[in-house]
Amino acid sequence: MKMKKEYIFLTVLIVILVLYIAFKNTDRTHYSLPELKTVEKEDINRILISRGDSTITLSRSSGDWKIMPAKYEADSKKIDQMLDEFKNLIITTLVSESETYRRYGLNPGERIYARAFQGEKALRQFYIGKTASTRRHSYVMFPGDARVYEARNNIRRIFDKTVDNLRDKTVLTFEGTGVSNIVLSPAGSEELALEKKMVPLPVEPAEEGEEAQSQQMEAKWTAADGREAKSESIKSLIRTISNLKCTGYLQGNTKDDFTEPVYTVMVKVNNQTHSLSLYQKNDDDNYPAVSSESAHPFLLSEWKAKQIMKTAEEMLVEEESE
Repeated sequence: MKMKKEYIFLTVLIVILVLYIAFKNTDRTHYSLPELKTVEKEDINRILISRGDSTITLSRSSGDWKIMPAKYEADSKKIDQMLDEFKNLIITTLVSESETYRRYGLNPGERIYARAFQGEKALRQFYIGKTASTRRHSYVMFPGDARVYEARNNIRRIFDKTVDNLRDKTVLTFEGTGVSNIVLSPAGSEELALEKKMVPLPVEPAEEGEEAQSQQMEAKWTAADGREAKSESIKSLIRTISNLKCTGYLQGNTKDDFTEPVYTVMVKVNNQTHSLSLYQKNDDDNYPAVSSESAHPFLLSEWKAKQIMKTAEEMLVEEESE
């Protein structure tokens, strides 16, 4: 009888401990996360990114995003990443209610304030702090809420941008397969004009009873004097400049400030001419440049410039001596 009472006592004790642990854990995680309203990317037409006293304003008009007030073209991929975060922001846990923000990078001088608008209506706004130790989460806060939360993704990486970071770096673009003429003009040297012609490939005579092969054509580049150009050199040049991105833009300068290029490339694509001019290399080993596609002067790295500024010897097939 005594042993039976001990079993009952132990059973009751175990039940009490289980209930205690369960309720303790429930109390520890008993809090509510902010309920975020649905935001659609298509509804957002203005973005503000503030840090300290500096604010970047992005505005969408006719489908294109501009950096205001200068109306610089914005990098569409980087803007799309921001729109994804505004739409898909997911809060995973409450981190702190202590109202001490420095350890989370959320003190006023360090945090980033991201806001998305439809006209004057704020659709989403939040503060971004440091990236969490997992590197897959970020610390965030919301206006009017003193608590710190953890949100999914490295959000700070997406919003921690300067105007130069956000500018579209594409300065020359065209369809490479449509190029029919190229003119290379190095300063102090004779220009090299190259033309693409389609020539027939040799066709082997058909054997008796076999169907004749159809005539195939290939592109051949030649100089004005008939010398043949190197096919791979032409392809490499077109590949480089047909989707050319700069390293950055020149602040405080206009295209009119540059008048004596050290090298110019002109290409004719489907009866439209595109041009690129490079100027004397600066002290940082970058070449100032202008193009027919960009309203602003920009910089090209020395490595990129060397891919463009080719000599006639590098572009033409070496003639055999008799």
